[in-house]
Amino acid sequence: MKAVVALVEHDAGTVRRSGLELATKAADLGRDLGVASGAVVLGPGADAAAQSLKGTPVDKIFAGTSVPVDQFLIEPAVDALETLLKEQGPLALLVPATNAGKDIAGRIGVRLGGGVITEANDIEAKDGALVVRSPKFGGSIISTLRFKDADYGVVVCRANSFAARSEAGKGEVVALAAPTAQYNTRIEETVVQEAGKLSVDEAGIVVSGGRGLGGPEHFDIIEALADALGGAVGASRAAVDAGWIPHAHQVGQTGKTVTPQLYIACGISGAIQHKVGMRSAGIIVAINKDSNAPIFEFCDLGVVGDLFQIVPELTRLVKERKGAA
Repeated sequence: MKAVVALVEHDAGTVRRSGLELATKAADLGRDLGVASGAVVLGPGADAAAQSLKGTPVDKIFAGTSVPVDQFLIEPAVDALETLLKEQGPLALLVPATNAGKDIAGRIGVRLGGGVITEANDIEAKDGALVVRSPKFGGSIISTLRFKDADYGVVVCRANSFAARSEAGKGEVVALAAPTAQYNTRIEETVVQEAGKLSVDEAGIVVSGGRGLGGPEHFDIIEALADALGGAVGASRAAVDAGWIPHAHQVGQTGKTVTPQLYIACGISGAIQHKVGMRSAGIIVAINKDSNAPIFEFCDLGVVGDLFQIVPELTRLVKERKGAA
């Protein structure tokens, strides 16, 4: 292995938190393996994103501003990455567990004949190789995996699994040329689903609502508490499936994995599918009228009672305390 490279996603030049995590992890793994590390940013805004990544410890930052990822489907990103990886390889590629990241991982694995490990939440260097841990069966089993006889390995990484660190590295920025291939499918319009003022996977505080709210009209008390705390609004799968709130807010196995400092679950039973998405939170507070709800088995603080009385009062007290500060 010659390098560990991270694919970093960004929004018009603003690097996502998951991108900072992957860049830092790539640098740490490269250091431990004694190989180079790098980060790749593609599409419009890549130059600005590359400047932000200079604050991470990666050795090189590959910026493909002219790669038309905003005009076509996933193929330009895959073509650009394939060319880069062949030039830099053999290596390990870290990608985020987003829809685009998973699609890219599978295609790169096939094109380069490499192994692909999905849903990783821990990676370490051991005996000159990568050891990857990935939860299976809803988090009830943790598998430990290695790449076998492959020059290229792709690891699909869950958000909030690694710590981002500000540390000036070599930060050499290398420009990537746009692929010369012709693509048949063009993107005519991109519609971004509104996820609120702050995305759940970027927030340090998340307040989530579940089936216990009884309907979409009651999410206003969840939003009020999240606003008072400066956090984001989350939801259980039951609330999303019922159409009470968009999928962008869903926390859990089929939603987003979050690791905030504080997670407040309101009217959420705590099924294993939800648990795997938030169990790494620093402090977990549960509010539920059912004292037998599974969430009370793993929360740090459990409140048995009527959330329609408790949550508004908690919001009032938070605002009162902030006003007095």
